Parts: sequence; structure tokens; C-alpha cells
Amino acid sequence: MLACAAPTGHVTSSTDCDDAALAVYPGAPETCDGVDQDCDGTVDESATDATAWYADADGDGYGAGAAVLACSAPVGRVALSTDCDDTRATVSPAEVEVCDLLDLDEDCSGLADDADPGVVGAPAWYPDLDGDGFGDGAGGAACELPALASRVAGDCDDADAATAPGAVELCTDPLDRNCDGLAGRTDDDLDGYAACEECDDTDILVFPGATESCNGVDDDCDGSTDGPDSVDARWFYADLDGDSYGDPAAAQLACVAPEGHVEDDTDCDDADSLSSPAGVERCGGGDEDCDGLDDVGAIDAIEWFIDDDGDGFGDPARPVTACEAPEGAVASAGDCDDADPSRAEDCSEDTGGGDGADGADGADGTDGTDGADGTDGTDGTDGTDGTDGADGADGADGADGTDGADGADGADAGASPDGGGDGGDGAPAPKVGCASAPARPALGLGVAFALLISGLRRRRRR
Repeated sequence: MLACAAPTGHVTSSTDCDDAALAVYPGAPETCDGVDQDCDGTVDESATDATAWYADADGDGYGAGAAVLACSAPVGRVALSTDCDDTRATVSPAEVEVCDLLDLDEDCSGLADDADPGVVGAPAWYPDLDGDGFGDGAGGAACELPALASRVAGDCDDADAATAPGAVELCTDPLDRNCDGLAGRTDDDLDGYAACEECDDTDILVFPGATESCNGVDDDCDGSTDGPDSVDARWFYADLDGDSYGDPAAAQLACVAPEGHVEDDTDCDDADSLSSPAGVERCGGGDEDCDGLDDVGAIDAIEWFIDDDGDGFGDPARPVTACEAPEGAVASAGDCDDADPSRAEDCSEDTGGGDGADGADGADGTDGTDGADGTDGTDGTDGTDGTDGADGADGADGADGTDGADGADGADAGASPDGGGDGGDGAPAPKVGCASAPARPALGLGVAFALLISGLRRRRRR
């Protein structure tokens, strides 16, 4: 409006950006309210109530450095400015002081590690006055180990560096050098051996050199329990074929049977389960019953018969059981005279006297041509039986005729006027079913004469 003088409610300036707001005008103080109070076209700039913001490079919520005023936090800035190391997220007033190799002030208290009374987690230490690496007594906690201190407790004599846990303890030393609660020279079981010299100082029967026995205890302290040196250990033998009989060549001393071993040692072939003292002997199978003989006593052995005269027929009274024919034995029995190879027939019955078998050789009466001495025929009354003298053709061995006394018909056959000597006594009664053997050559005159003289003497005695 143009006027010579200002009308009521009018002014000469027209720069007010909000004539309805009394606090809004050019040059008015700016505040953080989203209004352009100073009408400069910018809202909340240089507000009188703006907040200071600080850079937080490590993102731990605490900033540092120069502040920036703004009504709201700029990106990467926080309102707290108390971070003492904005390069480490583990360092801020919110952290707890701990021991660290870099001696950092984690809680930004201005004190680090042992200098900060609020430090937590400091390791314990113990006084180590003798410097042996083991402490004793009450100590403390610190990030750094104090002098004459150790992190390890357990020293039982902190005035003696030779005494500490793990120290070498001599059996002759009466002190407890290794801090195990026992002095080196103790003998609690009174067996004459110090505790360090034996393996059980609570048992008087256990000490080096004691007699080891099968009792589950290392009696002699050699590190082995119930070993083969046990006084009552037994021999066990390998039983590879599992027949419960062991190999005597594979013996082992032990308290209990090792796997695959037995107490028996009589197996003769531990690679064959069919060979053992309980085995059954069979022909051709070796020594299955372990008696040291092959095929002897075999269940499938054959019966053979001794054939002394080699005529192919054996003596049924002398059988031999074997897998193969023994020397001098044959498979056929039935020889009625195994001393005479000419009688190889099968004689099932003998009607003559028991010893008359030898009488067959006494019938040499055919040589009675020397009967010139038959003047003694007065005794020939017995000659009626002499007719049997005809069987004496085989009397080549008539000297044995003395055994013919038991012959049924052989009485005094030689007394016949036709017979020479007493050789007729040997004539046995014929055997049923036995044909006479082929005749042998006649005896010489010397033998016949001897038989004749013998017969004459017998007559005189009568």
C-alpha cells in the first residue's frame, strides 16, 4: 500500500516469510523445530539448540574428535565423545579392563592392566622364594608375574629348590622330595624294600625278586602279571587242528591256556584233526591213533596166517592182523602141518593122537630087508598090527618116530618079522580128509640099521 505515512498495521519492510508467526522473520534466531525462523530459506541451520556430534570410526557407540553441531546425528557420528581409542571397538568406557599383552586401557579409565584396580581375570601367583618354579602359600593375582613368584603352586618346601613336585626322589633320602606326601625312604609293608624300589608298598609279599605265582598280582615287580615265570605256571601246547590234543613241539608256559592251546601234548600231527590219541587207525592213513606205528591196529586191517613152511597155507592157530601181509604170512589158513611144506592141503579134522603128527616120518619098515635078525620073531605076536607098516613109505625122518606112541595104529608095527627096527611106532592113524603127501626117497642103509638095533633092544627089555 502506498501512503505518505504508515497505515496502522503496516511497515515499510516486506521480507517476512511467515507474517502469521511472530517468531518468524528475517534475522530471527533459528531453532531445531523444522521451521525457517530467520527466513533464509533453510530449516534448522545454525540452530541455537543444535546438538554436538562426534565421529565414531570403530562403531562402538563412543565417538572422539571435533564435534559437529546439528539438530540430528549425521552419519557416522554419535553424541558421546568419551572413546579413548576410536580405532578399537574393544576399547570404550563400556568395556571391562582385562590383562593383555598390549597393555591397553580397555575401559578408558586412564589406567591399564595391573594399574587399574578394576582389572578382571588376572591370573593367580604364588610366592616362589627358592626359585624352583613352584610356589607355596598365599599370593595374589596380577597381569604381570611379580618377582620371586610362580603361577604354579604345590611346593612343599619353598626354602629348598631341590624339593618340588616332579623332583627326583632318591630311595635313600628321608625327605619328601617330589611333594607326593611320601618320603623316598619308606617301607610301609616292612618287606625290606623302599616304596620307590617296589611296585606295591602295601603288600609284604610283593617286592622285586619275589616268587611270581598265578594270582593276578605282579609279585616280583617286573611289570608282568602271571607270566611264564610263575612258579605254578603250566605247560600248554598248540592245538592248531582243534582236536583237543596238543603238539609237544609247540609248548608254552602260562597260568591260563593261551588261545589255541591245550594241556594235552600227545598229538602226533597237529595239522590233521583226524590224527590224535583218540583217532581211529585205518590202513594207509598214517599214524592216526598216535601210537607211533602206522596202520597197526587199523579197523580195516586184514587177518593173515603164519606160513612157516612156505607152502602158501598158513597156520590157523597163529593169525596176524595187519594192513599188508607180514613177512612169512599168507591170507589162506588151514595148513594142518606148517612144518611140512608137502602137506599144504586143507585138513579140517585129525583123528590121530595129539603128538602122532611126527610119526608120519617113522614108517621106514619097507627097509626091513635087513630082517636077517628076525630070529627074534618070537615076539612077533604083536605083529598082527604090523600090517600098518605099509604106510611108512615116507619115513625119511624116522628118527622122530618116538613121538608116534600116541598113534592109534602105530603100536609095535616095527615088531613084524617084515619090519626093520621099531620105526613102525611112528605110524599115525590117517587124518580124515587128508590125502597122503607124495612119498619121499627111502632112507639110507645106515639109518635103517640104526632103527633095527633100536627095535631089538626094545624087544629084549620086554
